[in-house]
Parts: sequence; C-alpha cells; structure tokens
Amino acid sequence: MSDAFDGVRAQAHAVSVLRRAVAEDRVASGYLFEGPNGVGKERCAIALAKTLLGQSAHARIDKGAHPDVRIFRPRDEAPATSRSSVFAKRCCPTRSSRPSKRNTRS
Repeated sequence: MSDAFDGVRAQAHAVSVLRRAVAEDRVASGYLFEGPNGVGKERCAIALAKTLLGQSAHARIDKGAHPDVRIFRPRDEAPATSRSSVFAKRCCPTRSSRPSKRNTRS
C-alpha cells in the first residue's frame, strides 16, 4: 500500500509513530519537527498533512496552494538546526471533539 509517507527517508521511527496515530485516530493537535538541516522534517510534516487531508489535497499541497496547510520557517535559520512547522486543519472530527459517552448524573 502506497501512502504519503513513502517519500520520507531515514525517519522510520517518526513515520511509524505518525502512521500509528493516524490509524488509531489519535493524532495530536500539534507536532514539532526539530533537528539538523536536511533530515526530512518538512517532508515528514507534509506527508502527515497529506495523510490527514486525503488524496484529493495532494496536488494543492505540493503547489503550496492548499488553504488548510501552512508552512512556517524561522527567519534566521541556525546553521546546525532549524525548525519548520506545517499546520493542517483536519477535515473530520478528532476523538477529543466527539461527545463523551460517560454517564452523567443530574
């Protein structure tokens, strides 16, 4: 089965964690991808956005034209490390936004 994470190299643990979170519908409200330049932080974050938003969003994400995906980069990137964040709005409710099934007393 091919998915958006297939293009991410040398990040087996990160990809495994993100795939499991998606499969179990337990995606966190935010992720920080941090590390040395060139290790695949942005590629991994974009793969997560593509996975959450679905196949129909891939082309617009690749063009930088998807309204629900924002890429933030620092103005002055340090030579050893940099941070970039990719935010994607989910098109379906998360587990935490669903009504609770707990018994309530009046």
